[in-house]
Amino acid sequence: MEPRTAAAFALRLAAAGIVPNDATALRAFADALGARLAAAAQAHGWVAEPPFPGATRGLETIGETLRLTFAVRLRAPSGETLGVAFTTLVGGRRPEIGVAPAHTPIPQDWA
Repeated sequence: MEPRTAAAFALRLAAAGIVPNDATALRAFADALGARLAAAAQAHGWVAEPPFPGATRGLETIGETLRLTFAVRLRAPSGETLGVAFTTLVGGRRPEIGVAPAHTPIPQDWA
């Protein structure tokens, strides 16, 4: 399995639950998810920069639904970049995680 695909699969396995559609509860969910994703990454020897949950543009409202997206650059123990993991939390749904190619930028205005 290609390393980027393996990373996406491992992180998806660590993500569980339904995202709450309340701002305070969603942020708490993101913190707890970040801890689970960090543990999954550590188990594979990966380093996340910035640390999980990652950089974000902040909470967004789409109609009556809340969305929060995070990004981290994943590095292998060798230092090689595996890719950029994007985690999207949408109220009422399961977390979505994808790993984009290594050269994918994380927007500079994300904190």
